[in-house]
Amino acid sequence: REVREGVKKACFAGQVTTALNGPEAYTRSCYACRLFGNTALAGRVRVRDFYLDGEPTLERRYGVAIDRVTGAVAQGPFEMEILTEGTFCGAIALRNFTLGQLGLLAAALLDIGDGLVPIGFGKSKGMGRVELAFRRFAVRTLKDPQGELRGVGFWADEKEWRDYGLPSRESERMPWTVPTTRVRGFYEAVLTEDASIRELLEEVAGRWPEEVKG
Repeated sequence: REVREGVKKACFAGQVTTALNGPEAYTRSCYACRLFGNTALAGRVRVRDFYLDGEPTLERRYGVAIDRVTGAVAQGPFEMEILTEGTFCGAIALRNFTLGQLGLLAAALLDIGDGLVPIGFGKSKGMGRVELAFRRFAVRTLKDPQGELRGVGFWADEKEWRDYGLPSRESERMPWTVPTTRVRGFYEAVLTEDASIRELLEEVAGRWPEEVKG
C-alpha cells in the first residue's frame, strides 16, 4: 500500500502550465492549492524555518521495522534519537488572503495546538504532538482598515474581483477594533497576547467552510 494512497495530488501536477495567466491558474486550482500553491500558482502562505530556542531534552528509543504484508519483523532493532521537550520559534506569513483562507490556516494551527493533528515522524508511536504559543499577530494594509479585518476580496478592484472569482466584499470584512499605526507607509494592527490571538483565530476559523460553499 502506498503512503500516498487517498491523498489528492496538487492541481496541475505533471502538466505544462506556462500558458496559464494568473486568474486562470487561480480559478482552476482547488481551495487548498489557492492557499499553498502548485506548479502554476504561487501560494499565499510562507512558513519560515522554525529554529530551536534553548536546550532540548533528547532521549534514545529502539524499535524494529515491521513487514506490512506478513506482520513479521523485516529488519533488526534500530535506534532513534527523540526530542521529548524543546521550544522552536518561527513565523508564518500570509499575503493577499481572503478571510476564508486565513480561517483555514487558523483552523489548522488551532488543531495542531490542541493535539488533534500531530506532525513529523512517528505519529503512530505517539510522537509529533506539540503545543503552540502565539506571540504576535500583525496585519498590514495599504489603506486604513477602519476598525475591520478585511480580506483581499474587499480591497480588489472590480476587474480583479471578477477575474479571480473572489468572495463578496460584504463577506470579506469583520469587526476588529485593534488600533493601527503607520509603519513605512502601511497601516499595521498588532496583537501580542496569546489569548487575544487565539480568540481572533477561533473567530475567523469558521470562515473557510462558508467560503468553500460559496
